[in-house]
Amino acid sequence: MNTDKHRCKTIVSYLCSSVFICGLFQACAGECRALIVSGDPGHEPNAAKRFTDWTDRWAALLKDKYGFKAANIRVLRGSTREGPDAATHENVLAAMAGLVRDSKDGDQDLVVLLGHGYDAQNIGKFCLPGKDLSDVEAARALEKVRAKQFILINTAPASASWAKAFSMKDRVIIVASATEGLRSQTYFNEFLLRALLPGNVNLLEAFNRAALQTIRWYQNQFVENEGTTVHGKEFQEIYKAMYPDRPMSAGSAEPQAANNDMRDMTGWLGRRVLAEAAGLEDNGDGVPATVYEDGKDPKPLPSKAGDGLLARTITLGKP
Repeated sequence: MNTDKHRCKTIVSYLCSSVFICGLFQACAGECRALIVSGDPGHEPNAAKRFTDWTDRWAALLKDKYGFKAANIRVLRGSTREGPDAATHENVLAAMAGLVRDSKDGDQDLVVLLGHGYDAQNIGKFCLPGKDLSDVEAARALEKVRAKQFILINTAPASASWAKAFSMKDRVIIVASATEGLRSQTYFNEFLLRALLPGNVNLLEAFNRAALQTIRWYQNQFVENEGTTVHGKEFQEIYKAMYPDRPMSAGSAEPQAANNDMRDMTGWLGRRVLAEAAGLEDNGDGVPATVYEDGKDPKPLPSKAGDGLLARTITLGKP
């Protein structure tokens, strides 16, 4: 009888300690928060449609594929001119202040910028309705984020300076344009969304796939007279979505490997010029590495300098 009582006490004690440990673990588990800012599309209807599509897909991706709570995803839109969800300069800085206020040591905080951008006098700007947002003031606003994992993804043109402004230990900064002066419309975000779509993809894997696909996207377009021939079904689909008003001729069903032999003009004549190269900075030096980092042929990161090693350990939704 005494043996049975002792056994019962042992079981109860074990269960109580297990519940306590489980509760303690849940209490310490970090939150995942995201701020998605869609910038001012200007007067181009296709840009407004593109930014809306990308914004909606980011919000759905984080919630459905990476487990972000809907309440923890804040979306500000440049197409909205008034109200709390308008991507005005004041609202964006207030949302960043809120991210800092809510951030805890074990959290994962993500900021995604979608839209137009430019740089002047070594300062990067993100286009908003009214006053634009500079990299310096955004970095200052988010300087005291306490999250264990902080990720900034700026998919706008001329975003290289944002890597320097935001660079800090234990941060991952991804920019669509890693070289200063690249101000053309960027497409990297489209391929980043597609790279992340399967779910449970770490940031390095997603970056490498998106960066390499962006390069192939340019290499598979050939301007001929008033139209463009596009190779690869996926690239053809994307071209039609990006340029619904431009004539396109479908080339081969499979994308073609780049032919850079200057003696063979058919390989490069008329081919679209590469106008962007995405960068990743996570070693704290402020200089984003590209897939061209270690040679003239694009290769996946990590780079020799170490960019990509931290991103390889981080998956969205898993602080």
